[in-house]
Amino acid sequence: MRKFLLSLTGLVFVFVLNAQTNVKQSVTEGHLQGVTKALRDLPDMQAPTPTNFRKLMSEKNDEEGIIKVYSSGEIPGGDPVLQPRKTNAKENGMNGLSESTVIKSWDGINAPGVSPTDPCMAVGPNHVMQMVNGNVGSSIGGFLRIWDKNGNPLTGQIFMQTLSGKPGLGDCVPVYDRIADRWLITEMPNPNLAAPWSFVLMVSKTNDPTGQWYVYTFSIGSDFPDYPKYSLWSNAYYATSNDFPNAGAYTQSSIYAFERTKMLAGDATAKMIRYSFADASNKFLSVAAVTYQAGPAPAVTDPGIFVYMNADEFTASAADVDSAGFITVLPDFNTPANSVVTRSAVAVAPFTANVCAATRGRCVPQPGTTVALETIQFRNMHHLVYRDFGTHKSIALSTTVNAGGGISGIRWYEFRGSGTNWNVYQQGTYSPDLTHRFMPSISMNSKGEIAVAYMVSSATVFPGIRFAGRKSTDPLGQLFTYEETSAYDGIASQTQNNRAGDYNDLSVDPVDDSTFWFTSQYYGLPSLFGGYTKIIRFDLAEPKQIDARMIRIVSPPDGNAACTNSITPVVEVKNAGLATLTSLTFNVKIDNNAPVASTWTGSLPFGSTQQYNLPTVIAAAGTHTLTIYTSNPNGVNDENPINDTAKSTFTVLAPITGPIVEGFESPTFPANGWRLINPNAGSLTWNR
Repeated sequence: MRKFLLSLTGLVFVFVLNAQTNVKQSVTEGHLQGVTKALRDLPDMQAPTPTNFRKLMSEKNDEEGIIKVYSSGEIPGGDPVLQPRKTNAKENGMNGLSESTVIKSWDGINAPGVSPTDPCMAVGPNHVMQMVNGNVGSSIGGFLRIWDKNGNPLTGQIFMQTLSGKPGLGDCVPVYDRIADRWLITEMPNPNLAAPWSFVLMVSKTNDPTGQWYVYTFSIGSDFPDYPKYSLWSNAYYATSNDFPNAGAYTQSSIYAFERTKMLAGDATAKMIRYSFADASNKFLSVAAVTYQAGPAPAVTDPGIFVYMNADEFTASAADVDSAGFITVLPDFNTPANSVVTRSAVAVAPFTANVCAATRGRCVPQPGTTVALETIQFRNMHHLVYRDFGTHKSIALSTTVNAGGGISGIRWYEFRGSGTNWNVYQQGTYSPDLTHRFMPSISMNSKGEIAVAYMVSSATVFPGIRFAGRKSTDPLGQLFTYEETSAYDGIASQTQNNRAGDYNDLSVDPVDDSTFWFTSQYYGLPSLFGGYTKIIRFDLAEPKQIDARMIRIVSPPDGNAACTNSITPVVEVKNAGLATLTSLTFNVKIDNNAPVASTWTGSLPFGSTQQYNLPTVIAAAGTHTLTIYTSNPNGVNDENPINDTAKSTFTVLAPITGPIVEGFESPTFPANGWRLINPNAGSLTWNR
């Protein structure tokens, strides 16, 4: 049975590591490979071609035998910090009190045949950099590209191997070094799929990432360093990995401190100090580095911080409880033996780590296929974010858990403290309906707002991208004011592979310190075993006074066909403005014809949603576009007109005199008068 100790939530245990804690330390001097050409001058490489981007057998076996389940079953009474689900929740989400806004959105590096794509991103004052997995011919590795903040490309797609001269395996992570106004890019190594392994790290020579870069390699010997995550800190660049000796079985996890000051100067003597941790229950498998993104930078005397989730399902001790483990590292690059490493543990609200028993939580359904996506359950997801607000210091992190009934949801935390001492300030599980939410990333802005962005999917909802958020004054543990907004509604399922990417990436903008940038993946047509990527900028905007929001056209549903030419539209509208709506004009337009207006009067309070039947309109036989938009809320202009319009298509079927004979031999398909109805879009279909 599961082990519970609710009274321990927030209790901290701290101890300085000694020789009995199975911690190994090693020191490696980096090798400065040289300096790259300016990225802006490099040719655009070919797009990644279809490949099953499996890195090694060690990754395939990840969590297959590594994690032993000592207790199973969900928490009696349910997740104690689950934000209440909505009894009338719709699977299209969009139920928040306030109108969050997608400011920018464009396609990143698309990898329609690569799995997993592992999209990561870094944002500076003037540049956006994305990195994904990919390949050039038989060579696999990572791609990067740089845009300005309006989505204009400043470089082509660049294959990492052309910069480093070293074969790679992807899992690339870019970091904007806000402290030095420089950039870091990284790649996991691939020396012909054999030891010795080494990390590849590159540091921009200037604050212009389209220019030249210093290229470093750091040898780590026989351990294959899987699933690396990187962070920025004042005294070092930090990283973590899960280690597979000679690409065999997992044995330990490692923390790395890279000598940042020397790397920024292009100094060939830059060192890497490695700290390796082993545990019988393999609890360090989820360890990840905490990164500085914005606000006052940590002092050079502040230790780097790393967090792992200790799930009591996976530990043998009856006294063990669900907790967050903290490791701090204060490296001494001059005398590495003087480095200080500590560990502590903070009990958290109980959670069910296993969404299901399948590998990496491989149980997220998709429309039209039996292929289930992986959630990467209970791992601390990229990034874990540190911020100094002046009055307090915070760390925010997010992970995927079983929110109840085998539905994956987002467990998120805010810890407060400093140095080696951290406590739970708030925690919550976000799963507002029965749609799966997974692959989260979290960040904080200068206003104390917390944003969480993630992927969604269900048996009726194609994999898509959404985000939610909270104001600093919201009830603790709830993503309340900015509940959920769709950044991209999916159009297809992944049908030949279970991977949904091991990374997503959310960052606050370093200039306004308010808006957020997110990169994630989706699936296009035809569906293969990979994805396309999006780069999205969004704002957790304050509610307007007057904002009538058109949620959707309920009837006729999109794609509907009927024999009648009389159409009685039904729409769903939400009052996203602070002022109560008392009147509203609906405008119904078929194709390019003049709109037909009607006026509603009544009372719709802030945050409320209502469906309305509109006057009947007449349409001729054929397929039409129905556009319905609102105007004149309360007799004035809508302050947020971007959300006033909804569209759908419908067909009026003309009578056909029998008998009906059709050989489907004409070049037009479907033939005139026929429609192709394919509810399994993204899988099989009919073609002539």
